[in-house]
Amino acid sequence: MTLFKKMTLMFSLFFLTILALVLAINFSESKEYVQDELYAKAVNGSATLAVSMSQSGGDVVKLSTIADAVFDTGYFRKIELKDMRGRSLFVKTKERSSAVPKWFLTVAALKAPKAAAQVSAGWKPLGILEVTSDTSLAEEYLYSLFLKLIGLFLVLGIAGIALIALLVRSLLEPIKKLRIQAEGVLRNRFSVNEERSSIAEIDSVTEVMNRLVGSMEQMHDRLLQLTRKNAELEYRDRLTSLFNRRYFIIKYEEYINGGHNLDNGAVVVMRLCGTKSANSIVGYDVVDGIFREIALKGAETVNGREESVAVRLSGIEALYLLPGVASDKAKEAADRALAEAREIVDGYDEVKEILYVCVAVVHYGKEKSLEELLASVDLALEDARSQNRDCVKTVEYEKRTPTRKSLWRSLLSEAFDRRRLIPVCKEMGGEKAGRPDCLVTFDLPLQNGDTVPYEIYAPMLGAVGLLERYLHYALERVVEDGTFVNKKAALPITLSFLDTTHEMDRLLESAKRLDSCGRGLVAELAQNDILKYETRTVERLVQKLKRGGVDVGISGFDADEKMLELLKTVQPLYLKMGATRFLDMSDSFRESLMLLVKSVESLLYIENVESEELRAKIERLGCDVEVL
Repeated sequence: MTLFKKMTLMFSLFFLTILALVLAINFSESKEYVQDELYAKAVNGSATLAVSMSQSGGDVVKLSTIADAVFDTGYFRKIELKDMRGRSLFVKTKERSSAVPKWFLTVAALKAPKAAAQVSAGWKPLGILEVTSDTSLAEEYLYSLFLKLIGLFLVLGIAGIALIALLVRSLLEPIKKLRIQAEGVLRNRFSVNEERSSIAEIDSVTEVMNRLVGSMEQMHDRLLQLTRKNAELEYRDRLTSLFNRRYFIIKYEEYINGGHNLDNGAVVVMRLCGTKSANSIVGYDVVDGIFREIALKGAETVNGREESVAVRLSGIEALYLLPGVASDKAKEAADRALAEAREIVDGYDEVKEILYVCVAVVHYGKEKSLEELLASVDLALEDARSQNRDCVKTVEYEKRTPTRKSLWRSLLSEAFDRRRLIPVCKEMGGEKAGRPDCLVTFDLPLQNGDTVPYEIYAPMLGAVGLLERYLHYALERVVEDGTFVNKKAALPITLSFLDTTHEMDRLLESAKRLDSCGRGLVAELAQNDILKYETRTVERLVQKLKRGGVDVGISGFDADEKMLELLKTVQPLYLKMGATRFLDMSDSFRESLMLLVKSVESLLYIENVESEELRAKIERLGCDVEVL
């Protein structure tokens, strides 16, 4: 029950009780007055009638007639004359004729008073006259008075309660304002009550409340400032002052679910590679400083609109979330950021040959979960890192592939154990003497019947520590699988695998078994993998392969200056170059390259020829190359 109701009820009960008592006293006094009047009327009536009868000469008939005249007035219920011996000479009576309810008669309980007087004839007593008053009129009067008092009680009660309600409401109005003020504090709205109450106690409470609200407002402001600082610490990276991974997760979910051209765009991720070696040379602080410069410069270059978010994703990775930006525009921004990053790295002579930057460009949309997006980023970065140089990669995530490294590891391990990898032979024109017939890779089957091409999952082999196991599997399948009968197969292999004595011996043993069957093996090495090693190491490994009957091919060839110097040392069976790179060369450089390739008795394959137009351009050049 509210305070208003309690106070109204309390005051109303008090008022009604007082009013009821006053009316009850009034009724009681009226009853006593009526009772006294009835008695006085009985006494006066008996005395007057006795005097009148005394003048009648004692004739009973005359006495009765006199009594009838008085009885007919209606004020008396009974008139009786008795002789001196107590014998009744006559009696005048009537029944109660009151219309008053019986319950009221019981409540009122009026008594009919009696009065007696002596009747004489001269000095001779004739008898005793007894007169009893009639209470009917008095009862009707009291009943009427009672009804009037009840009506008055109701009218005064209702009016009094209404007046009390208004009074209580006016008294509680300041308290209501205090409640509104308190509720405002709960909603962080701090208002001062300027209106003062005429009631001293409430006025003092209002004053105290105003001071309390002022203190709460100051406390709230301090807490808000502290919260902002904590939020900044929670969502900001201390090294770069960019946002952190936690903030990126929140904003990404907000963007893909928010619409308004924010649920579609691109993500650019920059990773500083080679930091482990650089740390040992210049120290962690210098490397951190380099990464900080790259991350901040990238934020300036890549972020194109207010909603863009720059984040330090991990220790050496900076991510830029670009809502509403198409992938091709993001790729252009990534190229600019990479060029600026290279300028920063080149400013540190001690590590400029060690550090390189990998950039991943991934499209996102509301259909792509955060887990899927990060899986795309991992694939792109691993692919870029495998180039061992500054590189920008764009990899679109495919729904059928795993989203976490643990899932990749589990899926690949199961495929190795159950020998489920599917061999794929990419023809390489082996009709020329000594040339490989095909490049052998293995697609990864999924439970739903789909397959993941080697090009998609290859970067993850090193990331999940299964590269050596894959190469063991591939060598075993090439030797034992009937698919490769009478074929000279090229197999992608890493120098880190070959630089381990027992692994090299395993490969040479496999090559010997193939040679005994009239088949052959070509170790296809990636240019970027080769450039990571010293020239002496590359020469040693290549010579060991060739002595064991294993030829060498080079993929990802882009005519890098250092690689050109290594051609005479490696003398590869073939080189693979991208069509775009081959066409972008100047005519003079292209001619020089073809002479060099011919001098080391190598064949130049042109790959990634995606259209007939490109093929026609290559053929018009008239160079001695093979188009894959």
